[in-house]
Amino acid sequence: MPAPSAVALDEQRLGWTLAAAYRSPFLALSILSTSEIVEVRRHRIADGARGRVAMARAIAEAVLEYDVAELVTEPGLLAPAILAGRGRPVRTCALRSAKDVLLPEDVKKTTRNLCQHLVERFESLRRFVTILPATGRIAMTERWRTVMLLPVALGLAAQRVHGRPRT
Repeated sequence: MPAPSAVALDEQRLGWTLAAAYRSPFLALSILSTSEIVEVRRHRIADGARGRVAMARAIAEAVLEYDVAELVTEPGLLAPAILAGRGRPVRTCALRSAKDVLLPEDVKKTTRNLCQHLVERFESLRRFVTILPATGRIAMTERWRTVMLLPVALGLAAQRVHGRPRT
């Protein structure tokens, strides 16, 4: 199968969203198209002023590398995201809102259930977490792994609520 042309890739990227979530000391970033998860990354970030600079730098690098149309972040990451966004729109989405949007009505709105739902819906996310063989559930005690799922949830929820990003 031939490689996609640069023009085709540019057209695909028009709707890409960069979502960010931070759980000390990890910043997780996900790049989402309207139909798939393009990439998920994790960065180790120190606390304090130096950490905010490193966070803004990591977000800015992803913005430039993927030329995303918008950024989605939790309210606490709004300042670094705006600095790194380079003029792109920045939306906020709380994890609680993502649970409300993504989880079915009859499912308890917990982070555990959200992570499980994402892994069941997107098989590619299984590689980021440990699945317990006895129960088939995610090992939630491995925070450095489960943080990788949070920006995916934020981005998907924002896309579902606000629709496809505009360029």
